[in-house]
Amino acid sequence: MRPPLQGLPFVRTGAHPVADAAADLLEALGADVVRIDVVHGPVHAAQIAALEPIGAIDATGSFDEPPFPVVLLPDVDPVAAWAASGALALTGDADGPPLACAPRIAVRLLAAGAVVQLLAACRGVALDLDPLALLGERAALAGFARQGATSVGGNAHLVRAADGWVALNLARPEDVDALPALLDAEVGAGAPWADVAAAIARRTRAELDARAALLGLPFGAVPQPGELEVPASPYVIGDAPSRRLRPTSGAAALPAPARPLVVDLTVLWAGPLAASLLTACGARVVKVEGARRPDGARRGPAAFYDLLNHGKECVALDFDDADDRALLRELVAQADVVLEGARPRVMAALGIDPEQIARDHGTTWISITAHGRRGDAAARVGFGDDAAAAAGLVVGEPPRFVADAIADPITALYAAAAALAALGGHRGQVVDVALRRSAAYVGGGPVPAPPFVPSADGRVVAAPPRARAWPGPAAAHGAHTAALRIEFAARSTIHP
Repeated sequence: MRPPLQGLPFVRTGAHPVADAAADLLEALGADVVRIDVVHGPVHAAQIAALEPIGAIDATGSFDEPPFPVVLLPDVDPVAAWAASGALALTGDADGPPLACAPRIAVRLLAAGAVVQLLAACRGVALDLDPLALLGERAALAGFARQGATSVGGNAHLVRAADGWVALNLARPEDVDALPALLDAEVGAGAPWADVAAAIARRTRAELDARAALLGLPFGAVPQPGELEVPASPYVIGDAPSRRLRPTSGAAALPAPARPLVVDLTVLWAGPLAASLLTACGARVVKVEGARRPDGARRGPAAFYDLLNHGKECVALDFDDADDRALLRELVAQADVVLEGARPRVMAALGIDPEQIARDHGTTWISITAHGRRGDAAARVGFGDDAAAAAGLVVGEPPRFVADAIADPITALYAAAAALAALGGHRGQVVDVALRRSAAYVGGGPVPAPPFVPSADGRVVAAPPRARAWPGPAAAHGAHTAALRIEFAARSTIHP
C-alpha cells in the first residue's frame, strides 16, 4: 500500500520550525518535499513555481499570486500561541500556577494545522483552523478546569506505582468494577481512592499494565526517561511505519471526487473531530452509529457534540441484523474514506476486512485506535488522557496531565491530514493513527516543567480555553437511516 502523497511534489520555503515540522508531516504521508531556506527574489520564486508543486508551506511571504496553493505561516511564538489557546490554562494543579510544556508540542500541532489547511486548499477550500484552540474546546463548553493529577474531565488519575507513575482511567462503570481484578485486592463500595492508590503503590507499572490489557481497562504506564521510543511519524500505513519516499514514475494522483463520501464509524472525540474537518472541506460525511448504542458523546455537553457532528448525515444500524451488516459493508465499499475507531476484532465480527476494502474498492481506511492495530496492542482500549500518559505526554514532577484528553484532538488533526491527502492523492490504503503514537510523536517524551513564565515582553498570559462558534444542532440519532436505505438499495458491489 503506497502512502497517499507518494511521489507528489510540495515545497517548503523558509528555515522555520513550524515549516520544517509541516514538511516532515508531508513526507510522512509520502510527499516529496523540496526544502528551500531562502527565496532570492521574484526570479527565484518563478523558478520554484516551475517545479509545479502541488502546494507550498511558506514562511517567507515570497510568492506573489502563485499558481499553486500556499499556506503562509505567521510569525508566531509557539509559547505565546500555546498560552493563548487555553491549553496552558488547563495544565497544572488547580491551586497552583499553570505549567508550561516543551515548545515542540505547539510547533508540531501548528504544523499539523498548516498541513490540514494546505491539503484543504488543494481542494479549493480556505479552511479557518486554529489547531491549538481545538485542545480546549470541550473544557470551554463543559466548564472544565485544570485538576493536576486528575484529568480535566475528572475520570483519569495519575497515581504513583512501585516504580513510577501510571494513568488509570475510570471512564466507564465497568472500569470501576474491574478494579479488584486489576489490583488483586479488595476495593470497598464506591472504590475509595485511598484504597486504590495504596494498592497501586504496591505494584509495578509493568504488572499493572499487563493486567489492565487483559481486563480491557484504559490505562497508561508513564515511561521513565529513556524508555520511550519516539516514532518518526504519527502513521503506520499498510504494514510498516510511513517514511519519506522518493518520487516514482506514474505517480499521478487519482481524480479527486467533487464531493467525496466519508463514512464516520467513530465516536467520542478524535474521529468525530477529524470527520468534522472533512465536512468543513466539502465532504459528504455519513455518521454511522449502533441502533441500540449511539455515540456516547451524545450524553455529554450538547454544544460540544454539535460542534463535532453538525452537518453529518446520521444513520443508525442494527449490527446484529444481517441486512444492516450488508448495508454497512456496501457503504464502506462505496466510500472514498472511512474513519473507524474500533478494535480490529469488531470489524472482523461484522464481516469487514479493511485491507480488502482498501485493495478491492480503492477506499482509504483510517483506523483511529488507542495503541495501534497490530500485535497485542490491537486488543487494548484507551482514551485521550491515558493514551497521552502512556506516550509520555505529561508535564512536571510529579507528573500532571497536559490539557484535556490531549491525545484526542492531536490524533484528529493527523487523521484529517491523512484523509485529505488521500482525497488529493492516492487512495486505497489502511492508515493506522493511534492515540498513543500520535501523542508520542508530538511530545517526544516527558519534560519536567517549571511554573509558567511569560515571554520577554511580559504580556503573555494563560488565556482560558475557547471553542469555535456553535454551528447549529447535529442530526438526531438515525435521522437519515431511511433515506440512506433507499439510496443504497439498488447498489450491489459486494455481497454478504
